[in-house]
Amino acid sequence: MQGSRLAQRADQQVALPRALRHLWGPVRLVALARHVWESGTNADVFLDSPHTDLDGYGSLEAATSHRTLLESTVPQGNNQ
Repeated sequence: MQGSRLAQRADQQVALPRALRHLWGPVRLVALARHVWESGTNADVFLDSPHTDLDGYGSLEAATSHRTLLESTVPQGNNQ
């Protein structure tokens, strides 16, 4: 039984990227998080929780904010 469940999970890992490919970025992120956590509530908490690596933004907010991405990647004080 354990081996068949592991094989099933492996098949899901291969199929998931194909299934999500057609989704737009943030929608794909939410779907992937809900799959990983196997719970919409837990995924939403993760996506909305502030992360220090994202300057205090939640994963979903950082992923949907072009301004946040730009500010975090452009060196400050270099106005050439």
